Amino acid sequence: QIEVNETSYGNSYYFYYLTGEFGKGIIPMNNGTPFYTINSNPQICSNMHENQTCNKTWQVNATGAVGKTWEFFTIFNSTLAGNSQTGKVNITIINQSAHCGCDNGTYNYTCGETLMKSCVMNCNITYNSTCFTVGANNITINGNGYSITGNGDLGHNGIYANGKNKAIIKNFNIYNFSYGIYMSSSNNNFITNNTVNSNSRGIRLDYSSNNTLTKNTANNNTYYGFYLESSNNNTIINNTANSNDYGIDLSYSSNNNLNSNFVCGNINLDINSNNWQSSGDNNTCDKANKWKDSNITTGAIGCKWKCQINKANDIFDAVEMLEYLSGEKELENLTYPKAYYDLNNDEVITLFDVFALIDNIATSN
Repeated sequence: QIEVNETSYGNSYYFYYLTGEFGKGIIPMNNGTPFYTINSNPQICSNMHENQTCNKTWQVNATGAVGKTWEFFTIFNSTLAGNSQTGKVNITIINQSAHCGCDNGTYNYTCGETLMKSCVMNCNITYNSTCFTVGANNITINGNGYSITGNGDLGHNGIYANGKNKAIIKNFNIYNFSYGIYMSSSNNNFITNNTVNSNSRGIRLDYSSNNTLTKNTANNNTYYGFYLESSNNNTIINNTANSNDYGIDLSYSSNNNLNSNFVCGNINLDINSNNWQSSGDNNTCDKANKWKDSNITTGAIGCKWKCQINKANDIFDAVEMLEYLSGEKELENLTYPKAYYDLNNDEVITLFDVFALIDNIATSN
């Protein structure tokens, strides 16, 4: 985009502008190298008075070599102006797609590469193999709300780590991979605020310990939302796993802590455990195997809360919702599970839920 700005400081001006590429004159209107434009080059600013400003913009399409810089200028014809040509401006052609990926300020990782440093996503990506492999310890991979989408082929992962520790994976939307996030022999990692939907499998840990999975959503995956195999001492808190075959599956895994997870509407089981002494409380589920929340009556199996529950209905609930939204209370410290306060059923508690509750209270009174 090339802009010209001219201000009148006295008598009426009559400008006649031409824009051009240095050494060639007017930019061609047919597809040519290095630029062409679909707009007519000459532009007129006429009948200007004191302190009036005239802006003209040309949009050009780049067809030249990537990385090469070209000079542009504007010629103008005026009976009252002394100069006939503006200063030159340099425009460099870049390959925009090459800058789409996970950027760390000095290098932009694209799908298929191994991440060696912390980075932040800057676009949505579709890829037909494993997108990112974690290649270093102590790095943060921030999806920044963007998505990575696969083609559904087996053996391809959205994000994969083998033997990597203390990494943070957050803020991704991951779809249509064999595994959304797959951690193998990886410890002390933090996986948070990711949406891992419509994959074959959501989030998997193999032989991985002391990891924290929190505020992730794994819905509509073919097999399971969360799967832990031979993985111990992990914390799974405030996650959602709905409409999978299995919601949360603990296989040969012990001493894991499951708290305040919403696991409902899964085809086979919501929570499946082989009874290797994992524990937790305040979970919501209907179908459980060998899983029992801490507050469940002795001998019973299942979660503290059922999936089909009542909704918030009084001013005390509204106060508690505001305490949560202000940060005064954590989700796991609320009296009831998240779904109780989620009046509009969008899987989050917001001010809109508070307003809806207040409206219900006012209507009922």
